[in-house]
Amino acid sequence: MLVTPQGTWVFPNSDEFFGLLGDYAPDYDAVSFAVKNLGFIKFQISDESIVEIEMHPRNVSMPALTAVQERLLTCRMRLFRLKYLDTCWRLEISSSIEYITQRLSELCTPESTKKGRR
Repeated sequence: MLVTPQGTWVFPNSDEFFGLLGDYAPDYDAVSFAVKNLGFIKFQISDESIVEIEMHPRNVSMPALTAVQERLLTCRMRLFRLKYLDTCWRLEISSSIEYITQRLSELCTPESTKKGRR
């Protein structure tokens, strides 16, 4: 599943997703493009035991972040893999929902807000 910048859930490769992308016949990895450039968050359950979240924190909106955090709070999985783009792709793994939801907030907080809290 993908979370849009507006906080709604869409299936990758669906007409709804391609409509939001503005390209119904992409010849590139549309999901990766949407995550890197458009503020989408990829949310995937692998092997029915691991939740994988992929995002570019700089582009994530508050509605998208909130949608993912709310889904995590109802999740029965106990292993979380967070992949995010910084200067390169970073990976964090945790078994704590609390840590992952807090980490998502930290990563998606604009730098100007972080500096203001010091």
